[in-house]
Parts: sequence; structure tokens; C-alpha cells
Amino acid sequence: MSIFNPFKNYGEIQGQEADYYLDIAPSELANHRVKRKQDSKKNYWVFNLFIFIAGGILIFRLLNLQIVEGFQNQLLAQKNQIRSRLVEAPRGLIYDAKGNKLVQNIADFEIVLKATDLPRKKEEKDKMLQQISEIFEINIDDLNTKVGAKITTNEPIVLKDNVTHDEALAFELKIVDLPSVSVKPKSIRKYITEGAFSHLLGYVGRINQDEINSNPSYLSTDVFGKTGLEKIYELNLSGKKGIEKIEVDSSGKYQRTLSSIASSPGNNLVLSLDLYLQKEAERLLREKMKEVDSAKGVVIAMNPQNGAILSMVSLPAYDNNLFATGISTEDYQKIKDDKDMPMINRAISGLYPSGSVIKPMIAAAALNEGVVTESTTIVDTGSISIGEWVFPDWKVHGLVDIKKAIAESCDVFFYAIGGGWDKIKGLGVAKIKEYLEKYGFGTPTGVDLPGENAGLVPDNDWKKSRLNESWYVGDTYHLSIGQGDFLTNPLQVITAISAVANGGKLYTPELVDKITDYNGKTIEDIEPKLVRENFISSENIEIVRAGMRQAVTDGSAKQLQDLPFETAAKTGTAQFGDKTKDHAWFVAFAPYQNPEIALVVMIEGGGQGSAVSQPIAKDLLSYYFTHKTQ
Repeated sequence: MSIFNPFKNYGEIQGQEADYYLDIAPSELANHRVKRKQDSKKNYWVFNLFIFIAGGILIFRLLNLQIVEGFQNQLLAQKNQIRSRLVEAPRGLIYDAKGNKLVQNIADFEIVLKATDLPRKKEEKDKMLQQISEIFEINIDDLNTKVGAKITTNEPIVLKDNVTHDEALAFELKIVDLPSVSVKPKSIRKYITEGAFSHLLGYVGRINQDEINSNPSYLSTDVFGKTGLEKIYELNLSGKKGIEKIEVDSSGKYQRTLSSIASSPGNNLVLSLDLYLQKEAERLLREKMKEVDSAKGVVIAMNPQNGAILSMVSLPAYDNNLFATGISTEDYQKIKDDKDMPMINRAISGLYPSGSVIKPMIAAAALNEGVVTESTTIVDTGSISIGEWVFPDWKVHGLVDIKKAIAESCDVFFYAIGGGWDKIKGLGVAKIKEYLEKYGFGTPTGVDLPGENAGLVPDNDWKKSRLNESWYVGDTYHLSIGQGDFLTNPLQVITAISAVANGGKLYTPELVDKITDYNGKTIEDIEPKLVRENFISSENIEIVRAGMRQAVTDGSAKQLQDLPFETAAKTGTAQFGDKTKDHAWFVAFAPYQNPEIALVVMIEGGGQGSAVSQPIAKDLLSYYFTHKTQ
């Protein structure tokens, strides 16, 4: 068998060709050679045309890639190499009036996943998600759902929250081959737990969808003020995020930082509240509540000259740090099931009959409307009767004028000036409602805290629509002494009493005194908000003030007599429920001539205000004037 040799010499090939032509005539041979040359030329032309077309296509494609698509491809390449990364802004802090820090930011970490950085190929992405699921013990279906929701956004998915420094280091090793997962530094809030601050400060938590809808600049991984000052001043405290441009390699791993815009820390809140006065108020209230076997109570101190809140304690309270770090199901259920409802700020959300602490405002209204004068007297024999109904007093007071009626809390006198009796016409329910509303009852005070209840000033229309009953004079009698269907919160009471103390100016109560930047420079001074004034004449206000002073010198508030400064006060005992228990109320202000502090104390089911709440007010007033310059 012969084997084809590609290197056979040219002579042999020519010889074979000569043999091929031996049997062809010379003329035919010439024609054949001409035809062969023509065929060769034709084939060469076709080949050249093919080369020309292929070359043209290649050149066109190269030009298109380099010139037409070059800029776009360059941008795509940069996009694959450069990432934007948000830098959290430190949340603003909260201080008391003397610069004591009430909240801190504690360093912490969280593990996040960027869905947009996952592999594009399905099998690679599924494999990586399975690894993530196993490392962080997350249900794979839940993880896929979260990834699906964020696959077209730049928002990270939180895989694990509240990670300590040591845990963060351990996770760094586990995610070294997972470029879509990173350890992100953050901070958590740490709140002061002494002084029952939880209702005032509130807490932050992960933002929910409703909050995002109202605040579209926030991300789903951001924290948001949920209650208290944290909620009301969220936009002041939150700050502004920074941004970093970073370079990553083809697998998404960090290489270097290209540029950065620093975050702007949130602003700080400086309160009018005094940390140590708050602690003392809580201590005194807690001790007295234990003594009288009560679980609920309130103490509020206010500057009557401008509405600034100096202290606000509501018990029971709760630990807001549990919520700031992500409360466990067990802890949340424990708080939720607590029959005393510690989450409620009773200072603004608790509604109660006020009892006799409302009498100074009723007296001011009667004087202003000319129902009585400073010299009007009645004889209190211990009760009055209207038909078959008897309306009792707590004791026989004898001859009573308006100042003695305030000082000794004479119910019969207030029945008379409210609903009418004997020679006194009475204000009537419409006028009582009008004046109580002028003092701020029946509407929220506007304090810078969420969750305030408006209370209720009942009248004929309310009773008809709510109970389908007519209004009787007995209803007016009850309203005149803060009983019946009348409901108020303790902050409304102290706000109204402050308007008596300062001579007739009603202020909106406020906790925040000023807002400062990160360096402590004042950005905004919160000015006092005057709601109304001159709705009671100064002469009539002075008569009411004198009656409250007489309560200390010769009435139901004599325990304050031995304080080294002049005070004015009013006791209150309000029946509730089945009328076997009483709420213990007490209000006071000092110094009498130029008041700088007003107090309200209320203990639910505590008993007599003069016996239970008065001692707290006395001790707290003493503490305030002893320590106010410290």
C-alpha cells in the first residue's frame, strides 16, 4: 500500500502530469490549459470576494466595539469594580438640664447581605444562599423570599443583628468566601434606667413599612424612634448618612476606598428636666406606693412661669433597653401580660376623676362670672338636699367663703357655685365646661410626647348622645368637685394649676429646652408656648391663690407649714369604680409670691390625698430648693 507523501518532489509531480496529457491531442491540450486558467481566475475572484466581505465585517465589529460601544462597556466595567457604601450617622444624644447624659450610643455590629452582589448564575447563587442559610441558621425559603424582595435594590438584608465584637471577628472568617455578605458596624442605644425615664425617652427599633411610607428617605435596615422623645424628635436625632465609593475585585471583595463623604451626626436634645430631681421623685413615689399597697402613681414637677417640665415620673415603668436591643418574645410577653400595664405613661395617658384639685379652677370661673364674690358666704351643715337626693360633704364646715372653701375643700360651697343652691345661682354646666376648656381640660396639652389622652369634660349633649340620658343638677354638682364622668390626666391638672400659680397664663408643657449640634452648639432654643392669658381677671386669680395659700396655713395642707418657704396647695380625693377606693391627689406651688415650681402627685387607689400624696410633695419641694443650684 502506498502512503501519501506530502514532501514528494516537484519533478515527480510534473512527470505524472506529463503522463496525464500523453493521450490528448495538442489542440485539445491547448484548449484545456486555457480553460483551466480561466477556472483558476474565477476561483481566485470568489476567494478574494469572500476575504473582502469577512474582513469588512471584522473591521466593522471592531470599530463598533471600540468606538460605538466602548464608552458603554467602560461604564459597565467601572460599575462592576466600584460600589457605593452607606456610612451610618451617629444618633444624637439626650441630656438633662445640667448636662447629664441620659442615653448613649454603644458600638455594635450586624451581618448584612447585598442581594445585588450575589452571583448571576442560578446554580452559583443557590449554592451561596445555601451556605449563608447554614452559617446564620436562617430558613432557606425565608432567605430566598428576602433576596427576591431586594434583588433589584441596593438595600442590604440583615442576617444577624446585635453582634458583639468577638462574634463579628468570628463571622469575618466564615464569610471570607462570601463577598455578598459583610460585617457592618452600627450602634445601639443604651438608656439610663434610674429615675423611671422609660416613658420619657422611649426607645428606637427597626423601622416598619408604615414608617418608611411616611419617611421615604429611610431604608428598611434603619432604626426609628418608636415612643417617647425618640419618636417625637426622630428627624432631629437621626442625622444624615455618609457615602463611600469603594473598589472591589471581580468576586466582589473589597480592595480600597476611592472617595468618601462623611456622615453628619444627629442633633442632641437638652431637656428642662433635672436628672436628680427625677430620681428623687421616683424614690419618694415608689416608697409611698409600697406603703399604701398601690402599684400605680404619677409625680410631675413644672416651672409654672413657662411650662418647662422639671420632672415626670409614671410608675410602674419598664426597661426600654430591652426594646433597643431587640426584645425577646419571652420578655415582650411578660410586659404585655403585666396587669399593671407598665408601658402606659400615666402622666399623659392615664385618665382619672380629679376630685377636689379641680376646685381652684371652678372657683376662678365663679368669681369671673360674678356668681360669687370674695365676700360671699354660705352655711355648710354637712350636705344639701335636692328633692330626694342628698349631696354630702366630707365634714361640717359652718360659715364658708370662697377662700375657706378652697382651703378646707368644702364640697357644699362648690355644689352651690357650680349647680346653684340657696341664694347662689350657680355657673351651670355650659359655663363650667367653657372655663375648664380654657384651662386646658378636655383637649391634649400638646406636650412633646406621643400618646396623650384628651380627657373628658361631660355636658348635656355628651350624656344624651353617649348614655341617652338627660343632664341633671346632680351631674353639675358632681362635675363641680371633679367627680361624675369628668376625666383628666395628671399633666392637664398641673398645667391648669400652673396657670393659677403664675397669675393666669396657660402654657404648653414641654420637655425639650433646646436642640444642639454634635459639638454642643445651640441650633434651636425651644421658646415657651403661651396658649392663652387674661381669661381670668388678675384680681380673681389672686383670690384663688390666697385660698390655696390658706390651705397650707389653716386648711387641709398644713403639713407644708414648716417648710422654709411659702407654699400654696390643694388636696384631692377622688372616688372611682365601685367608690370603695379613692385616688390620692395633691397639687402645690412655691414660693407663693413668685412660683418657680408646681407639683402634682397622684396615687391610684392610694386613699386620702392629704395623708398619702401630700408627704411626697413636701419632701420633693424641700429637695428641689435644697439642690436646685447644685
